Amino acid sequence: MAYGYCGDPHSTNVGFNDAYQAPPNTSECTTGFLDVDQLKTDFASKCTTKNSCDFRAIDYLIPDAQVASEYLPLKDTCTTQHAKIYMQYKCEQNKSELNAKREKGLAVSICACIAALVFLVVIFYMKKMAILDFQMWDMKTLTASDFTVEMTVTEALWNQFIVNLANHKDELPMGKAAPDHKTHKGLPVVTFEAFLEEKLTAKLNKVPAVNKECDITIANITFGFDNPKLLNELVARGGIITSGKLEKL
Repeated sequence: MAYGYCGDPHSTNVGFNDAYQAPPNTSECTTGFLDVDQLKTDFASKCTTKNSCDFRAIDYLIPDAQVASEYLPLKDTCTTQHAKIYMQYKCEQNKSELNAKREKGLAVSICACIAALVFLVVIFYMKKMAILDFQMWDMKTLTASDFTVEMTVTEALWNQFIVNLANHKDELPMGKAAPDHKTHKGLPVVTFEAFLEEKLTAKLNKVPAVNKECDITIANITFGFDNPKLLNELVARGGIITSGKLEKL
């Protein structure tokens, strides 16, 4: 048990604006003006084994006539309306009560883990359903991707085409999607576009018709060049221009 006045007993702050700030010499107030023995006795008789109890603080202040002479100069400080008595104590509980609280805490923790697991499962299910819904929509909806094919042109294939470029220029007909490769001499990529159009169109028209007999043509061919080094340099160049450091170009 501990008894005394609220606030910091070592404070030198003489102001009383702070409700939790005790006046100076608070420790002496506890010793000189508080009947600690009687307060401890009444606490043991009125409060032990009970959930609550009441005290009148004024009943435990030592009468002025019984106050030791060395504490009398502090009377005005210790009996001011800002002085408050506090009681600090600790409660003891048996092992059965402690175990019951631990069991409740364990139950709450398990429920929280189950809730988190269910939440993760629901989120996973919703993500998968969203992907499935998109695929179902894509199957039922006519989009440009239904008529688009992506292929990779390897370096070996490109080199072989360059070797036979002269032959391709002469034998390839004018395509519908590709530019006129015969008028763009010196541009192998244009000839390669016409080459792809001619070869792919021939293969596609050999496939059995699904709906009705019609000629299959290629509307457009677009090349994407795999050149990350050049792209990174262009990004760096753009950053230099944006910062105004043109001397670094």
